[in-house]
Amino acid sequence: MSIADAPLDRRTLVRGLVAAGVAVTAADVVAAGPAAAQGRPAVPNPTVTGPVPARVRPGDPAHDYPYFASQFDLRGHGYVEEEFFLAGTANTYTVANGQLTTASVVDGGHEYRTRMVVRRPVDPKRFNGTVFVEWYNVTMGFDVEADWFRFHEHIMRAGYAWVGVSAQRVGVDALKAWSPTRYSSLDLTNDAFGFDIYAQALQAIRSPRGVRPLGSLRASKVIAGGESQSASKLTQYYNAIHPLHGLADGFILNGAPEPNLVVRTDLRTPAFKLTTETDVAVIGHAQNRQPDSRVLRTWEVTGTSHADFDMIGEDLSPHAPGINPVQFRDTGTFQDWTTCDKPTLPRTPYKYVYHAALDHLDRWMRRGTPPPHGRPLEVLSTSGPRGATLARDSFGIARGGIRLAAVDVPIALNASPNSPGFFCSIFGNYEPFSPAVLATLYQSHGAYVSRVNRVCDENVRDGYLLAADARTIRNEAARSDIGR
Repeated sequence: MSIADAPLDRRTLVRGLVAAGVAVTAADVVAAGPAAAQGRPAVPNPTVTGPVPARVRPGDPAHDYPYFASQFDLRGHGYVEEEFFLAGTANTYTVANGQLTTASVVDGGHEYRTRMVVRRPVDPKRFNGTVFVEWYNVTMGFDVEADWFRFHEHIMRAGYAWVGVSAQRVGVDALKAWSPTRYSSLDLTNDAFGFDIYAQALQAIRSPRGVRPLGSLRASKVIAGGESQSASKLTQYYNAIHPLHGLADGFILNGAPEPNLVVRTDLRTPAFKLTTETDVAVIGHAQNRQPDSRVLRTWEVTGTSHADFDMIGEDLSPHAPGINPVQFRDTGTFQDWTTCDKPTLPRTPYKYVYHAALDHLDRWMRRGTPPPHGRPLEVLSTSGPRGATLARDSFGIARGGIRLAAVDVPIALNASPNSPGFFCSIFGNYEPFSPAVLATLYQSHGAYVSRVNRVCDENVRDGYLLAADARTIRNEAARSDIGR
């Protein structure tokens, strides 16, 4: 964790530094004294039980398995999925929308019991030491691991561990209704307990007592992350609660909506704000931009939507990507993308930018290497607290921002927003170009592939795209029929 934000006594601090491979001298310990002696309250370890066995296969109507058990091939990547229950007592705090000051405790002793899901490498040699802890999004009325659906490929490729935490009442209530057999003992009566629940989950991961949620793995760094509604909660956590506890080493705030999208910059824990075109045009980021600083980076990605193809998915078959396959498997419902005015779910691979941001944040936490600066989308005007009009080219593609080949060598309109209503506004707009337009743009297949390769090279050089993901984009272009 960040030394400056961590509630550590000197002995604990030294042990942590030595475990991380840092040479520690007596002078270092003296210098660390003021930060270590700031008197921050300790976070208690929750009582962790599990792993809770899955007694039936996912999809079985008995529902005695982890809700939204992953459809991806975890075993083939050397990963295991396990669910744990955690219980304890939580405080409530003075936390308000838009708060940029440290909270204080209102009262305590509130009992809770909730769950966390862990997906981790089985072999400790495959573990890179960093755990991403996702605050489940509950906008749909149940727990959704929105970040996992986008970046699971890189999590397993790079050896991260992932943990999902149920920190809100609506998510726990949905779990209990879905499987009384499995989840009837859960008890979370007030969302105000969520901040302490999340902090105690971090404590159980960092310094486990009794049951170890990561098994034999030992976390050296912890990233706090969430998307949209849960990113809003984590923005409040960063500003008001994290200074009390210092249990996260870095934050990725993915598309937090107004009014909780501004972070304070007087802390020393790095924060990465990832934003889609929707976030700038629809949910308030244009009105609340912050300059990059020694602890803050903001990336705005062109041709992307708050919820895209990779997050939602159109295929309901059991092992297809996105939320829809597991939602349909577990509930018989799905997110209907067909009722909007325009075709939805952009294909610009926002997930690849997320992969790069994740690795940048990991290096930032470990080595102090700051990520590259992003490029802002071009905003023509704003309206109210959330709306904005973006500059666009003749195809409707937004100008500025981080630009992958999908927008700089386009074969479709990938844009945001859409209408009517909230979900259409965040589902974005995807419209493939006609054969006539493609023929005008690309005189030959080789010309198209060459342009894609050039943009990928630029994105890798600028730090917005990992080499492995650039290869995927290049191979997709080479296999396509564009220009043939």
